[in-house]
This record gives sequence, C-alpha cells and structure tokens, in this order.
Amino acid sequence: MAATGPVNETLSALGGLGNEIMDFQFFPWGNAYWNGVTHPTNHSYYHCWVWGDVCGASTHLGKPNPNYPANLPAECYPPNAGDLINQHGPNEGKANIIEGCTKELYPDTYWNFVQCYENCDISRVDPASPEKFLQQCAAAEGFDATKIMACVNDPVKSLAINVANAKATNSLVPAHTGTPWITVNGKSADVGELLESVCKAYTGTAPLPPACKKFVE
Repeated sequence: MAATGPVNETLSALGGLGNEIMDFQFFPWGNAYWNGVTHPTNHSYYHCWVWGDVCGASTHLGKPNPNYPANLPAECYPPNAGDLINQHGPNEGKANIIEGCTKELYPDTYWNFVQCYENCDISRVDPASPEKFLQQCAAAEGFDATKIMACVNDPVKSLAINVANAKATNSLVPAHTGTPWITVNGKSADVGELLESVCKAYTGTAPLPPACKKFVE
C-alpha cells in the first residue's frame, strides 16, 4: 500500500512528518462520495461521483461531469446529499473516519498510527474489525482509543471531518481519479517515484537531506 510503502519511505527519508522541505497533507477519504439527490422542482439528478473509471471523476459512463471536482453543488455534501457511499463498503468508511479523528486529535504524531492501521487486515464484512484494530494501534502508539472513538461516534464532529476531507480530496489539482492519488506542487506524482519528485520540486532554502542527493545535482 502507498501509505505504508513509498509515502512512509519518503517521509522517513526527509525527516518525518514535520520535515522542513515538504508540507505533507493526508486526507483519509479515498473514493468515497455522498449519493446525489434529485432536484425537488426540475427533477434533475446531481452527479456527485468522484471515482475514475467506475463512476466517473471528470466523466461518468463516458459523459463529462462539468461540475467535477471543485464545483460540485451543495447537493453533493451534507446536509443536502444522500447516503454516504464507500467503494469497499461501510467498514472502509469507518476506517476513514477513525484515521480522520486520529489526525484531528493528534495532528503532530498521527502518521505513526496511520502506518500501524493501514498495515492491519481490516475486514470488509466484520463490523467490529475497524474498532478492533483501532484499539491495537492506539495502544501501540500511546493514543487514547476512547477519545478517538468518542470523536468517531460524535455525529457533528465526525461529519465535519468527513466533509473537510471530501472537499479537500475533490479540490486536488490535478483532479482525483482514483487511489492512491498523490500530487506534488499541483502535479500528479508516480507513487513509486515520490521521493525523487519531492526532492526535485523543492526550491526553498533549507538544506536538502542526504536522501535527495542522488536526484539533485
């Protein structure tokens, strides 16, 4: 997986989450979306899909979606939208909000939890699986699992986190068309060449770490 492979390797090579050369952002949302709703007056349907070839990002069934990505109408987000749809089912959605709440509660240290959690074999069908592995990874990182679950189960807080991650994902440039979707300075990046892309894109004054030397003259 990208988070536990190239992304983590890049962060480690650069000095971790708070390194000086990369402003790292992580949005645990994936290919989720809220189902569209039908306009009460003209009965037109709001297309809110953001999946690549499955349900369309810039296209849906081969037809352009002119509203994607940043200009999705209000009907594509709560409280106006329909049901939340996750590509791999409800457990994926539960895992996303667990990571989202962890990031919210532990903004400076959440990445170690993400590494642990993404390495877990979270079941797509056992409803207890996401929380089971939350308990395991929270214990490993010294995080308060009860506090995280309180966030997950708070309908106002968890919804706000999901909406923020959804809008951040839908505003990415280039437009998100699948997962993992990684960009560096507004350009799509090959996950296998992430470290090289970051090293070559950096133009600041902080010294480049040794890991960049093989990519930059």
